[in-house]
Amino acid sequence: MDTIVTALRTLFQVVTGVRPRYRVHGGSDAENLALQNIQARLRMVIAYFFAQLLPWVRGRTGGLLVLGSANVDERCVRARSPGHYFLFLMLDGSAACVGI
Repeated sequence: MDTIVTALRTLFQVVTGVRPRYRVHGGSDAENLALQNIQARLRMVIAYFFAQLLPWVRGRTGGLLVLGSANVDERCVRARSPGHYFLFLMLDGSAACVGI
């Protein structure tokens, strides 16, 4: 994950001339939130990428089921903000454990 986030931070720096930093390294709240959000979205993309290609690697057809990986706190926050809930909660996995 660190390698991919570093690549995205570098890309952002090449395009804008500014490198986003985490709050603990002197970054703003906006930078920190953007970097945390990109990690969550990357986990989703990587999960689907592997789910689609692992059967091919094994010489099989089809795909695998992706289970959601958000924690309960994250799901509760998302459920309270409808736009965020519908955009990301339903897309972070093909299925999710129900437990809130």
